[in-house]
Amino acid sequence: VGQAAISGGATPTVLAIAAQDLKAVSDKVAPPNAGQVTTEFVPDTKPLFAPITEGTVVGKVVAKRGDKIVAEVPALASRDVPQAVLSAAISNTSG
Repeated sequence: VGQAAISGGATPTVLAIAAQDLKAVSDKVAPPNAGQVTTEFVPDTKPLFAPITEGTVVGKVVAKRGDKIVAEVPALASRDVPQAVLSAAISNTSG
């Protein structure tokens, strides 16, 4: 659903995935014929530091119909992100 920034990781980002099927959650709250649902990844507001383990909450996925939020589920790291070795950490922070 999106990429979460990771400080000090072997990679600078990790793919975020929805913890649940957002369509099923939003259909329970608002009927499917009520309009198109859009989704948005909202990264966690606090910085994330490596190491990160698969399944760590890295933000949330928000479902909206128009301007109305109809559902939210946690966004999880799709894989482990180990801490960078010194040379990789310098490379990831320098640009």
